[in-house]
Amino acid sequence: MPSRLSIPPFPDHVPTADITTVDFDFLSRGDQAEARKGQDVARGNGFFYVKNHPVNSDFMFDLANKVFQLPLDEKLKHDMGTKGRHSGCKRSGSQYADEKGTPDQSEFYNVSRDDILRIGDAEPLKHPQPAKARRAELERFTESSHHAVTVVTRALSEQLGLGPDALPSLHRIDRTGGDQARVTQAPPASARTITLGALSTAEPPTRVHSCVYFSRPTGHVPLRSLFAGPLLDGEEKAPTADEWVVKRAVLRSTADDKGTETFHRSRGTEHTRDRGRAALNAPRNEVEAV
Repeated sequence: MPSRLSIPPFPDHVPTADITTVDFDFLSRGDQAEARKGQDVARGNGFFYVKNHPVNSDFMFDLANKVFQLPLDEKLKHDMGTKGRHSGCKRSGSQYADEKGTPDQSEFYNVSRDDILRIGDAEPLKHPQPAKARRAELERFTESSHHAVTVVTRALSEQLGLGPDALPSLHRIDRTGGDQARVTQAPPASARTITLGALSTAEPPTRVHSCVYFSRPTGHVPLRSLFAGPLLDGEEKAPTADEWVVKRAVLRSTADDKGTETFHRSRGTEHTRDRGRAALNAPRNEVEAV
């Protein structure tokens, strides 16, 4: 995180919650106690911090500053549009935030892993000049992020009794998919307010920037439980990872907003969590090969 920022003390009256931290160094050495800690919190809270990882994201905040300061007409040249593309610039208000159709207030810039690492045979995308100047760093950021994901998923895969390669094989770096790096700009925070999130910082009255890396399954992978059996008669076929990403991008666009209908259709898998937990806890003998 950039050291030049002066972060005010965290207020005493704000409720906080403890978030488990998992040590990447221990995971990479195959430490079973650390892997079990990761599995337990993943099945409980559903998320955890990772420390001592190899990802250097400092430069991404400088990239964010330069991209979001570009003139609107320049950003529009790289606009994501409304047809399911998930790389490029997203304007503030171009997606809705809830089922009431409330426009969002953030803008972001996505960099496709497939494009930056030249995976697949798609035509190279055009990038704004600040991203072109940082291409080598973006390549290193993408590769190190994928490595971190591989170490974490391998540890979780072993803890689930699937073997070390079951989960990493669904996130292959040599196959096309929806992985991407993202920098986001949110509205200005009020005085002495800090927005906490994935590598987020704020120093009022500046706008809040954050940096994330999305690791998604390889494009052809169906989004269904690894422990589910064959499809039952009448059961809806699960979308592939690529289909899900496109659907999410299209249905969240304010250009296609139809209120509650599109909001519910744009959801991920969070509303099927109970079904997923039931499948995870059910007896199993083998995992469906992908």
